[in-house]
Amino acid sequence: MRALKKSSRPVNTQDLLKHPLLWRGQQLTQPGSQPTVNSGFSRLDKQLPGHGWPLGGLTELLLAHAGIGELRLLLPALTKLQSSPHSTWSVWINPPFVPYAPALQAAGINPRHLLLVHPKTTEDFLWALEAACKSVSCGAVLAWPVADKLKPRDTRRIQIAAKQGQTLACLFRPLAQRHNNSMAELRLALHPGEHSQHLLVDIIKRRGGWPIEQLHLTLTDATDSVHTDAQHVQALFRDWQVSQQRQVVMHARTAEVDDSVLAATIEANLHQAPRPTTGHALH
Repeated sequence: MRALKKSSRPVNTQDLLKHPLLWRGQQLTQPGSQPTVNSGFSRLDKQLPGHGWPLGGLTELLLAHAGIGELRLLLPALTKLQSSPHSTWSVWINPPFVPYAPALQAAGINPRHLLLVHPKTTEDFLWALEAACKSVSCGAVLAWPVADKLKPRDTRRIQIAAKQGQTLACLFRPLAQRHNNSMAELRLALHPGEHSQHLLVDIIKRRGGWPIEQLHLTLTDATDSVHTDAQHVQALFRDWQVSQQRQVVMHARTAEVDDSVLAATIEANLHQAPRPTTGHALH
């Protein structure tokens, strides 16, 4: 049996680094290594892998209570995703508030492309979340777990589904879950700032980087002041009411009217304190 001969050619380190089977953690932080959508906040984008929210991965937003600015943090990305030729739908699963259509419209989001799902059990919640994440027509899926009884294997299931659909999947969970295991690739803890327009962000987990704390964000940096003006939003709501009444008279199509009413709300104020789960708000 002929013995194997050793190659006399010296090994080139650069050739090894270019090998397709070699994985380097640093490459995950480079733009283009994973599809992302800019958050609209340059200070936050600099700290996120790929410089934006991951498309095809699960993001967890941990907060003590709803209404501290978590939705306004996502508004710029949601607006961009809805303008995509294919991923036009946004699915909100078990939201604690009824989305306020005029405020969403003022922010550039079409309320008619917003689908609300209210599952009653954790099993139904996971099924709806997984199905929405896999759908190529959904650009973003926002979900608030029922009683938050999710286990690590459940978050892995969501992570895989989001990767299959290349979806921006955001899971809102209690801050108490901060030290629990999760398969989400990005985890952020949100804290209210000194003023309603400020938000403090702790990046607990990110791919290709260490955790960081107390990242200060000003929500108005990515949202025009007209979007947070309560009087302007109320005026939009009155205009919406008039347009809905005209549609009822002109078309008399009950199904379409019901869908429009379901996609909208009656009253809200962007600067009010968090309300009970039966209230209407956009935070």
